Amino acid sequence: RLRDGLTHEAPGRRGLAALLLHELGDPAGTATLQRLARGDDPDRLAVVGMLLDTAWTHGLPRSGDWAGRLSERDDLPPALEAQALKVAIRFGDADAERRWTQRITETRDVSWRTRLALTGLEVAPWVEPDRFAPMTTDDDELIATLGVAAAAVVQARLDPTRAVGAETAVTDLIGLGHPRACRWAADYARQTASPELARAVIEQTPPGELRGRARRLDAVATATQTLLELDPDLAERRLLDLLATDATDDARRRAVLLGLIRSRSEAAQRICAALPPFTDRPTAALAMVQRVRRPEPLTDDEAQALSRLVRGDDRLDESLRIQTAWAYLRRTGQADEAITAVLARP
Repeated sequence: RLRDGLTHEAPGRRGLAALLLHELGDPAGTATLQRLARGDDPDRLAVVGMLLDTAWTHGLPRSGDWAGRLSERDDLPPALEAQALKVAIRFGDADAERRWTQRITETRDVSWRTRLALTGLEVAPWVEPDRFAPMTTDDDELIATLGVAAAAVVQARLDPTRAVGAETAVTDLIGLGHPRACRWAADYARQTASPELARAVIEQTPPGELRGRARRLDAVATATQTLLELDPDLAERRLLDLLATDATDDARRRAVLLGLIRSRSEAAQRICAALPPFTDRPTAALAMVQRVRRPEPLTDDEAQALSRLVRGDDRLDESLRIQTAWAYLRRTGQADEAITAVLARP
């Protein structure tokens, strides 16, 4: 059945079938992957990027050799070359590792060096610490800090007693506010089960300029979930203080509330129950999403606020609005009627 996908008209479907067959050692899959990367389909590069993401996310080790050959090509956009290098290095392609070192050492373009440095950080669990020496002495502060963090992560992997040093290096990196680095730090806190590092992501990630803000704030939301899972008591103390103080900016407060909503934990419910009302309407809307999940009856003011939120009077992500609408229908005894009406629609 997988081989049938090699002739599918959609390049994405062909590519996924080829990637899986390549992973199974089928030469037909390998050949199709190579043709897809060289073809003239306008969606070719997007499909190749999606396949590299799939290989990375799902840990497909045989994709390393394909990614390594791909990274050697001169016609790849920088983002795709870095992505191919990342996959190849993770799965043991020594040539790709040497190529990454050569690239980051020789290029003078700061944006390209930064992209390569971020790639190095992401593959840190699979390389040796001395590989990052060119980064740690870079004149650019972000690149040097990325190099120090990457080397510290490797050293902590090799010697667990150095974990605190890695946390310190990663915390320094968070403070620079690069969106992709902050997101990586949130994932690293989860992988290493570090409540202190999760707290650092929450409290020290700067919202910063509009560009990249969504990714930075998503890192805060992810770290909030992690902290609630790893240390609910610490989470209650720190998050309640952070949410209640006037010194916290609204963007960070909304990101933490989003993390509370995603967690669905008892600690999250307790935090929201203890919060004061918010004057910022988007923030108040997020707090209401969490509030409506509690079994206690709503006050008249809360019921009116919930009704406005469901109608769309407050800015709220559509998926959260749908969740809240169903909670509202259950609260008001209209859920069965609504389900019947939806099922009756043609």
